[in-house]
Amino acid sequence: MSEDCQKGLFVPLNTYGNAQQILLRFGDACGIEQINRVGRTAELQMIAFRLRHHGFMRPEFYTGRDGNYNAIPDITWFDESGRTPNWDHIDYCMALRMDGSKAEILADKDDNDFFIMFNAGSKKVMFSVCAPLAGKRWVRAVDTALQSPEDILIPGTEKELSYPDRYTVQARSMVILISRGT
Repeated sequence: MSEDCQKGLFVPLNTYGNAQQILLRFGDACGIEQINRVGRTAELQMIAFRLRHHGFMRPEFYTGRDGNYNAIPDITWFDESGRTPNWDHIDYCMALRMDGSKAEILADKDDNDFFIMFNAGSKKVMFSVCAPLAGKRWVRAVDTALQSPEDILIPGTEKELSYPDRYTVQARSMVILISRGT
């Protein structure tokens, strides 16, 4: 089985907030049975990750506006250089920042902020990572290019970034950083 087939990438970003998972398959040499067998643990871990974070279960669409006046829009899009993407010439890479403030996600408490990087290209890409809010730092919670159990980390075991302003995302993978207090 190819390395691409060994990782099913489950993206729990569903605008309607329900439990439907989107399976992105990279590589055409493996069958759905192989993906289901190998990806089951990753799928369950990503569902659990999503359920722990209210930011992934918003009752309404993201707008790109700041709904709670903290100077951070509910969602902000970036290219790999950390700039606003040119939507007319989008490449295989993009990133987004999700504001986890309770007013933005209509929850009774704040959630983490998230910085999510996607690389659908065939080569690794160095992403610029936006600065977290004051008093916070980014830690890695998910990197689908890594082998289990380092790919999806359990709460409290998230990894510090070697370089807080950049992260290398391997080909055909996704990385989720979450904010933590310093």
